[in-house]
Parts: sequence; C-alpha cells; structure tokens
Amino acid sequence: MPSPIRLNKVLKELNISLDRAVEFLSSKKIEIEPRPTSKIDQNTYDLLLDEFQTDKSDKDKLEEINTKKRKELEAKLAEEIKEEELKSQQAIKKEETPIEKEELKPQQSIKKEEAPVE
Repeated sequence: MPSPIRLNKVLKELNISLDRAVEFLSSKKIEIEPRPTSKIDQNTYDLLLDEFQTDKSDKDKLEEINTKKRKELEAKLAEEIKEEELKSQQAIKKEETPIEKEELKPQQSIKKEEAPVE
C-alpha cells in the first residue's frame, strides 16, 4: 500500500489552493483537516488528480513556455555580452596604434631642434 502523501505536495503539483481542495473533498464526503501538512491516502489523491488534472496541465504548459522564454533571454544576453567583448577588444586595438605613432613624433621634433644649435 502506498504511503500517505502530504496535501501541500499535491496542492503544488495540481496548482490548486488549499481551500479549493478541502471544498472538493468535502463535497465527496471526505473530511480532512484544512492544513497543508495534512496527509491523504492514494484514493483521495486519485480523486483530486481526476478533478484537477486540467489545472495541472495548464501549469505544465506555463512552465514549458517560461522555460523557452528563459532560454531565449539567456541566449540573447550571451550574444550581447559577446558583442560587447568584441567591441572592447576592437577599441583596445585602436587605442594601441595611435600611441605608437605619438611616441615617434616627439623624437623627431627633438632631432630637428638639435640641428639649428650648431
């Protein structure tokens, strides 16, 4: 015989409220304490599952959609980060080239000044 199941686990699985589950079970003449920690047997679980299966399938669909959206956002963010890294690398390369040219210019001007001193 399967072990009893805590009601809060069933509520999360079926995506229903405690009040809704207790109300439904009361209509079926099954009395339980209206607490999330109450335990139910397999027959009671099966009744709840039969009644609220559509709520569970809706929840599953929403989770699937959320997972897809989350993956799309993560991919987009990863792409943006790569683009920023490429831009920063290109900017660094551009900065290195002018510095070398600037270093050459002061040396040339010093040589020109020495020539007229003779």
